[in-house]
Amino acid sequence: MSAASDAIAATRTGTKRGTEVANKPAKPAKMPRQSLPAVDIRVGAEPRVDLLPTEIRTARKHEKLVRRMGMGLVVTVAVVIAAVLGAAAFAFTAQVAATAEQGRSSALLKQQAQYAPLRAAQSEAALLKAGQSVGGATDIDWSAVGDSLLKSLPAGTTITDVSIDAASPLTPYQQSLVPGTPTRVATATVTISAPDLTTVTQWLSTIGGLPNVVDASAGAITAESTGYKAIATLHYGVTAWDGRYLPTTGGK
Repeated sequence: MSAASDAIAATRTGTKRGTEVANKPAKPAKMPRQSLPAVDIRVGAEPRVDLLPTEIRTARKHEKLVRRMGMGLVVTVAVVIAAVLGAAAFAFTAQVAATAEQGRSSALLKQQAQYAPLRAAQSEAALLKAGQSVGGATDIDWSAVGDSLLKSLPAGTTITDVSIDAASPLTPYQQSLVPGTPTRVATATVTISAPDLTTVTQWLSTIGGLPNVVDASAGAITAESTGYKAIATLHYGVTAWDGRYLPTTGGK
């Protein structure tokens, strides 16, 4: 009996355990461990807690912003005031300089007024000199021309008559119609008395080389009781003008 009872009991026990195992819910699978972020833990640090409300923090930030804006406004006003003062100082300095220049200008005008007669005399002198330059532009030193004519006469020959025609500042001198003829500014018609024809021919051959003569031509030759009378025409070029009234250059 005992052995059978034990077997039956063992069977019941195993069946009960199997039923418990079957009825026992399965354990869920373990999730893999995730690494947590490192936490800054300071050993021995004094613990602090901010218990101020958010409204107070916002109000403080607003006050700081208002203070900064106020300081910026003060700085801007100071800069503007400095600029205005600088501009005013510059304008004042410029006004003082302008007043000083006006005073100097007035003094110079007064000094110039003292020399007004001298300036007028200088102007008149300059005008007179300009008039002389224009009026005397065609002047010829006829005394030098006469000397050259006398030196050209052969022995025993004399000048009996001289006729002169020259240009003027207002009237241009009439030029020759023959092409290639040099420019003429004056003409001298000279009449001589010579003892013979040889002397007349000698004189006519030399007058073309006289100073400032551009061309010469012989006129009528007539016999007289004392010899021969000859007429020659001499044309003078622009080099005959003496230019004594023209302005000088180079300090001459």
